Amino acid sequence: MKKIVILLLSVAAVAGCKNRNKATETIEVVSEVVAPADTLNVQDSLNYEGTYKGTLPCADCSGIETTITIDKNGNFTRTMKYMGKGDNNEFKDSGTFQWDSTGTIIQFQNVEDPGMYLVGKDRLIALDMDGNIITGELAEYYVLPKQN
Repeated sequence: MKKIVILLLSVAAVAGCKNRNKATETIEVVSEVVAPADTLNVQDSLNYEGTYKGTLPCADCSGIETTITIDKNGNFTRTMKYMGKGDNNEFKDSGTFQWDSTGTIIQFQNVEDPGMYLVGKDRLIALDMDGNIITGELAEYYVLPKQN
């Protein structure tokens, strides 16, 4: 009887450790995407300049293929191709961007949309109209990975 109880307790302990590791992994992944703005000044600490590319969600098309290039001089170029909308659905803009006071968010100047992005390690995260991180089922699709 003692052996069975010890065996059951050992199995429960191992299973509990596996669940804790999974929770820790989840927290680490989430924190990579939505690091608090006041914990890191990206402008001063990361190599953020480069080209970022991905497909953003679209309400009336199959996606917006987006390429953004930013440099250390505060310049950007952006190409957005609305997929599945026929010809002449590629739009380009360029100009300058400004950092927010925390040094983590850039905002494109003189563009029609808000053009706000959270700058992370090797990624840009498109923000909503109010500058908030987009959450929900499609959240992962608002991340533009840095290209090598």
